[in-house]
Amino acid sequence: MQAAGFTGDNLFMAAHSLGGVMAQYYNNEKDTDYTFKGQVLMGSVLQRKYRSIQDDGTTLFDFTTPTLTLGGTKDGLMRITRVAESQWHQVNNINDEQANKYPVVALNGVSHAQFGDYPVPSFVVNNDLTPDIEYDLAHKKIGENMAAFCDFVVNGVAFDTSESAEILAPLVSGMEMEGSYNLKEPCYTEEDVNPPSNTCSHGSPWMAEHAVKTFIGEFEKENIHLSVDDNFHRSSSLFPFHHPSIETSCATTGSSECTVEVITNTMLTYKLLEEHVDTGKTPIAAKEMRAKMKSIQAYRTAAGEELMAKKLTKDLISSVMNARELTKLLGEWAYANVSEEARANFDLFGESMVMEEDRVTGNGGLWVYKPLKFEEADDRSEMDVSSLACPTKMNALIPIFRGMHYCKLISPYHAMEWIYIDGLKAKNGLSVTEAHLAFYQ
Repeated sequence: MQAAGFTGDNLFMAAHSLGGVMAQYYNNEKDTDYTFKGQVLMGSVLQRKYRSIQDDGTTLFDFTTPTLTLGGTKDGLMRITRVAESQWHQVNNINDEQANKYPVVALNGVSHAQFGDYPVPSFVVNNDLTPDIEYDLAHKKIGENMAAFCDFVVNGVAFDTSESAEILAPLVSGMEMEGSYNLKEPCYTEEDVNPPSNTCSHGSPWMAEHAVKTFIGEFEKENIHLSVDDNFHRSSSLFPFHHPSIETSCATTGSSECTVEVITNTMLTYKLLEEHVDTGKTPIAAKEMRAKMKSIQAYRTAAGEELMAKKLTKDLISSVMNARELTKLLGEWAYANVSEEARANFDLFGESMVMEEDRVTGNGGLWVYKPLKFEEADDRSEMDVSSLACPTKMNALIPIFRGMHYCKLISPYHAMEWIYIDGLKAKNGLSVTEAHLAFYQ
């Protein structure tokens, strides 16, 4: 550019996909030949390794170059769920001293391939989703946002990303409801109840606000209430060993207002590759929630419902509420909370996720290590999922194991990610859409 006569210094670096990773290496080096005023990542994100959670709970980046992150909602390689994670760290939770330095823009209907205009490699064709908008419009939106970002960095002109924030808000909500470890690390303290902390996550809001209450159902008496304190703990740890518990009983409360206070334990597990390689291609949501609760019988007894508890105890296995009901609630919540565009896409092209009967084990060790079971139909019409439950009787021989119900669950963010991405690949993947394949041939 200089050889061609360019004498200015308003240079920006733009990069796509893995090129965005290379751009970050260059721009964050201290001894580079040239300092760019900003960078634009298209179908790429600022890597997790550059960020940290501060003592006040905010996110601070060890990255000097102002950066625009551009992502498409139909990107099958750099998932919009990973872009939503960037939204949380770079915008919603950013430390005040870096406010507006790393804006994020989500583009409705744009795919990974649409950030370029060239013969696309087969790897992209086989993994990307079919875009919802034409290429000219996609390129126009990309160009407009790049220009607005440059104007913001060079001239201080306001860069409005409120529309993008609305697009990403449902996914951010899903991550927060899961208690995603990609937002903050789990507390995993030795205490049964994790102490308050700005730097780590106490437990899963989904478990505390929805799952346990659905598992138990409504108490018979309107004056009896439930309060759930979910805590992140490793499900396999022995020293210390964390068990769910019932802290207060309302068995003799009569007609007075009373709250059954309970503690539950949850551990989220993630795809191994995503834990170590920040590519955005593999699922961002937890692959399963390992939930440790007390049994329905134990909760009903604590609420003073002895007859109901005894009725349920007559046939422990068949009376235990299985993960199908919890997943039904989960599916309804996820479907209701995704964007209208995501819902419309899934209605047209979505592969159903169907919950089968729970598998049951009496061995806690097997429960820890046997995962949720996913089996896809040969014609890719549905994904069948079965949980693994480990229930124990109220009169179990060892007191500390009495009245337990361990269960493997799908997280709310997992359900959302299925609607936005994975559930579309069978019928709306780029490789199965002939009209768009023709563009690349």
